[in-house]
Amino acid sequence: MDNNNCYILMELCDGENLRSFIDNNKNNNTLIEENKLKKIIIQICIGIKEIHNKKIIHRDLKPENIFMNENMDIKIGDFGISKQLDLYKTHTLTIKKAGSDYYIAP
Repeated sequence: MDNNNCYILMELCDGENLRSFIDNNKNNNTLIEENKLKKIIIQICIGIKEIHNKKIIHRDLKPENIFMNENMDIKIGDFGISKQLDLYKTHTLTIKKAGSDYYIAP
């Protein structure tokens, strides 16, 4: 962070996104193993908790923005419309619509 800018450093995730992972399993008529699902869900929850601990609201969380590597390590990406809260704020009011249809909060 510098005077007026907040920089987000992201790493390359060389696997697929969660949408393609789900679609590939669906198209191949294969079930996703329970232990893989648990690993994915737990990592997403931990990632969201870390983002929120840093007072950042993602605002476009969807399967296409959740990336996986070959070890099924989850990375949350695309912070293009994210919002950083002031230090002492715990919530915000968003006036403009932000996010993708079907995934946007009511």
